[in-house]
Amino acid sequence: MSAPATIVDVPPVDSIPRDLEGPVFREPWEAQAFALVVQLHREGVFTWTEWADALSAEIAAVKRRHRLLPPLADRAGAPARAQGHRR
Repeated sequence: MSAPATIVDVPPVDSIPRDLEGPVFREPWEAQAFALVVQLHREGVFTWTEWADALSAEIAAVKRRHRLLPPLADRAGAPARAQGHRR
């Protein structure tokens, strides 16, 4: 039986910082989401390239949508300054 693959075996993604043990994340949810992606990839749900292409397309779509929206302060009924998200 071969040893299980580790997170280090995943191809590097330029926008994700890495150390000697693999990717490092700012928030725990980022690591959990990435772990889910890695597991789905290992199970053959999608190739690494398919995931990277889909993620890139979604990021580009979000950037396009944000450029189309006026600044928050200019929206009808919006406060002059955005409030932080509350949990």
